[in-house]
Amino acid sequence: ISSTINSTPYNLFVEFNNYLNYNNPNDVMHVLQREKLDVKIIDITPNFHVNKFGFDIDFGFNLGIENNNSENTADIFPLLNIRKELVKNVLNISFGIDRYDDRNTLASLSRENPYIHSLGLNSSVNEIIDSSHTLETTDIYELYFNLDNKLSDDEFLSFDIAYGKVSKLHYFDLTHYMDYNRFSVDYIDVWQLKINSNYNRKLNNLLSLNLDVDYFYWNKVVPHKADLHASLSFPVSVRDKIECAPSFEYIGKRKATQMTGLFIEPPERETIELDEQFLLNFSVNYNYSKKFGFYFNLNNILNSQKELWLGYQQLGMNLNFGLNFLF
Repeated sequence: ISSTINSTPYNLFVEFNNYLNYNNPNDVMHVLQREKLDVKIIDITPNFHVNKFGFDIDFGFNLGIENNNSENTADIFPLLNIRKELVKNVLNISFGIDRYDDRNTLASLSRENPYIHSLGLNSSVNEIIDSSHTLETTDIYELYFNLDNKLSDDEFLSFDIAYGKVSKLHYFDLTHYMDYNRFSVDYIDVWQLKINSNYNRKLNNLLSLNLDVDYFYWNKVVPHKADLHASLSFPVSVRDKIECAPSFEYIGKRKATQMTGLFIEPPERETIELDEQFLLNFSVNYNYSKKFGFYFNLNNILNSQKELWLGYQQLGMNLNFGLNFLF
């Protein structure tokens, strides 16, 4: 909703999300042991815009309300966005204060780690205890700075840096059940530094270059989270029909915790380091028409066998393919 009062623009943004955690009412034996959840999240964000000293400034606040099985929580946080075009159509900067949230779901967690072994997804029920993962909302409160630079007509560079508090950041911890292993999902509050840089260049009519680098620093150990991730790709486009892209991916070292093997209570855990990963991939997309196309991806061409998750190696060289059809 937008309106202008006394030459000052005002805006109101409202976002509503409803997350349902499936529970089978016919599961009379309680095999799935999954808690039924009905989580509603509403974000209300009013702001107004002013222009001072050549800067475009948005003032506002975010009111986040979460209803979790009739239990209500509310959070209010100021928002500030300051923007300036230093060189017209070439160099832009922005900085300010922001808040946003991210709901952790079984779908998002299993996409990140397919070995969470949540019952009802990909696991048997033998010898499993407390198999229902806790699902929480991650809240991020941060100061940020952004720079966008058009280096030439075919060359672009962007840089982002943010620092702030992350509440309930999810991570994965390996749990042992006799002859069965699975990853549980836990949460931690951390202070986070996040830096991203993206560089794009069109080399010629066919070939481009894309480089993306992410760096993270946390004030605590966050298991299975890499502090450095980078990808380099060389997309080739032929008449907007065929797109292929060799790409190189780097995943930095990660820390993980495991039992020491000592029979003591409470169990003692030690921190180990997982090796960095170097992956070479190749993808092809063919758009036969606006409604029909197909693709295939050849992943991990170098056939890396290093541990991606504690106790689980990187999937070797593999191929997946599929069709796209727009009704």
